[in-house]
Amino acid sequence: MNMILLLAVLTLGDILTFERSLKLKGCEEYEIEISLGAAKVKVLPGGHRKLEVSARYPEGILDYFRAVPVEGNPCRITVEGKLRKGIKIENLEKLTDKSVDAEIKLPTDVPVDLELNHGLAKATLDLGGLKLRGFKCYFGTGKTAIDFSSPNKDELREFEVDHGLATLKLLHVGNAHFKKLNLEHGLSRLYLDLSGKWKNDAEIDISSALATIEIVAPKDLGVYIKMKGILSSKDMEGVEKTDDGYRTLNYDKAKHRVTIEIEGALNLVDFRIEGSN
Repeated sequence: MNMILLLAVLTLGDILTFERSLKLKGCEEYEIEISLGAAKVKVLPGGHRKLEVSARYPEGILDYFRAVPVEGNPCRITVEGKLRKGIKIENLEKLTDKSVDAEIKLPTDVPVDLELNHGLAKATLDLGGLKLRGFKCYFGTGKTAIDFSSPNKDELREFEVDHGLATLKLLHVGNAHFKKLNLEHGLSRLYLDLSGKWKNDAEIDISSALATIEIVAPKDLGVYIKMKGILSSKDMEGVEKTDDGYRTLNYDKAKHRVTIEIEGALNLVDFRIEGSN
């Protein structure tokens, strides 16, 4: 495989800067895994057949930061920052007054299976206009916003988000082009925006311990919310009550429908309709 690697690591006082560009050629599909223990992360659409990674972090907190193909598997690329032994994720910002600040630009014309793993994260992801075939996001605490700002160019065959004590925003989910989304979370706040260009019916499974869940849907989308466990509804606008939950008044006639199953110990659910796709 023809792959051009450009690398520059500079020391600027007590700040290290990492930059790498990987030209992607030779694989039908790429697996990209981003593993940063504690970081401020931006993921954005990038250029033609190219993965671009840049990062800034205080000297002494990481053993290394790297963006490399996995040995023996050039179609799998790892972006990783390994914390130095003795530095705890939860104390990173207190110890250094700064954290790892990373930006990853993904190719828009190459099929990608993307996985993100974080302990403590402040992440902003714009996944619009990519060729995503798989997306998994796991993080412990922090704030994360995931936006499908424009339609996915491929079918998202695997879509999973797992978070603990965190705030999560999922925006323009209709653009993701998926059939099933699995959401697992602990003590958290979830904002779910169902707008976008839907191509098919879909199912969203939400499992949580204790959460405030806010769901916003366009008026032309049929939505059925099914509830299991001890749940309460704060405000359910534009719906009718059923034996197992609520559904929008247009559900039977809607061109596209989404079924949302919510299961957990105690969830405060707020649903409303805003605008149209």
